[in-house]
Amino acid sequence: MNAIMLLAKAIKKRAELAPELVTYFDWLLDSFDQRYFGEGLGIDFQDEDSGKLMVTPYLLQKVEGGLKLSIAIRYPVTVTEKQVTAGLKKQFFREVSFGWFGGYPELCMIKMTRG
Repeated sequence: MNAIMLLAKAIKKRAELAPELVTYFDWLLDSFDQRYFGEGLGIDFQDEDSGKLMVTPYLLQKVEGGLKLSIAIRYPVTVTEKQVTAGLKKQFFREVSFGWFGGYPELCMIKMTRG
């Protein structure tokens, strides 16, 4: 199990948690907990040549004005970055900003900040 998911589960148990944080951690768990192939984000692409898309949240930070979640995605060679981006945008809260950074074709990192 991913450490970020363990943290999200532990934080959700706190009674004094603000409602918007409960919503965020619910989304985080629904999107990533035991969902390694993008199915929680609607991006469960796969092809015969390179297999299934893989997604891993690897960093959750408290930043000024919100939280920043960084995820790594390895997507099939027959899928484009544009297809992955379009699928992700449908799953994010309206107040989330995100952008691709680093990586190689078919292996990219994404940082999302929720203010």
